[in-house]
Amino acid sequence: MAIMQDAANGTARFYLQFGGQGTFWFNEFNRYYNEPKMKRFFDVVISSIEEELPRIGNTVGLPEGFAIRSWLENPASRPHDEYLETSVVSLTMIQATQLAHYEWLTLHGFPRPELLRYTSGVTGHSQGIITACLVALAKDGDDYYKALGAFMKYILYLGVRCQEAFPYFSATDDEIKDAATLEAGHPGPMAAVIGEDEDFVTKTVSEFNKTLDKDHKIY
Repeated sequence: MAIMQDAANGTARFYLQFGGQGTFWFNEFNRYYNEPKMKRFFDVVISSIEEELPRIGNTVGLPEGFAIRSWLENPASRPHDEYLETSVVSLTMIQATQLAHYEWLTLHGFPRPELLRYTSGVTGHSQGIITACLVALAKDGDDYYKALGAFMKYILYLGVRCQEAFPYFSATDDEIKDAATLEAGHPGPMAAVIGEDEDFVTKTVSEFNKTLDKDHKIY
């Protein structure tokens, strides 16, 4: 591959970046599920989740369970999208999806040892920094898959604690109506502001926060 040859010649370097919340993970992740080369990756990811379910099965964050293997084998059986976007499920599976992309890359022209040798740095936004930390360990082979399992368990428990601390968000009828009027989709607790000046956004949020109670302020 030309870009790998450029890296070997010293004329190119890689910088890896992983994103955070805000993407619907299921379709991306499911696309890789039946790829034979991805079997070991999926075995590690899914077994890591399944091993911990007996310990967290009664958590408030998993009222519909976490049967990821069944969901992948029979997508029609998966819960509604709002459930797949809850902290326990989405934090865990967004990380798994990011790492599935990384795995696919290493299996198609960018072998892990060479890719890491020619990488100057790795970073992430929001939860992506956790994924970046795993990649930054620069492990390969059995050591990598052992670390992958540990990181999957870590993010799973992080999601559990998040959901326990901040239970499900339920939009009111008025909020749903307002969102429909604004063509903003289903209302949620996060928003992306694109194309506005940072000073203007900061000033607007600061002024609006003055009208809100302490536990309702925007951050």
